[in-house]
Amino acid sequence: MGADVRVLAVEDDPETRMLLEALLPTLPGLTLCGLTGDGLSGLELTDRLQPDVVLLDVVLPGLDGLGFLRALGRRRHRPVVVV
Repeated sequence: MGADVRVLAVEDDPETRMLLEALLPTLPGLTLCGLTGDGLSGLELTDRLQPDVVLLDVVLPGLDGLGFLRALGRRRHRPVVVV
C-alpha cells in the first residue's frame, strides 16, 4: 500500500473547519496535515507542509481563494486543489 494522501484544508468557517477536522481522519487513505482559516496562512502551510491536496474555500479573509490559486501557480510545489 502507498502512503496516505496528505490534505490541507483552507476554510474560514469555524463549524466547517471542525467538521473537516473530525471527518477527514476517519477516511481511509487520507491524512489531515493542516487546517487554517485564511488564504495567506494557507499558502505558508502549503510551502511548509507540502500537502498532496488542498481543500480550498473561495471566499476567505485577506487573500481569497482566487488569489491563493494565482500565488500557488508561481510556486514550485503545486498540490491538487479542490475548490
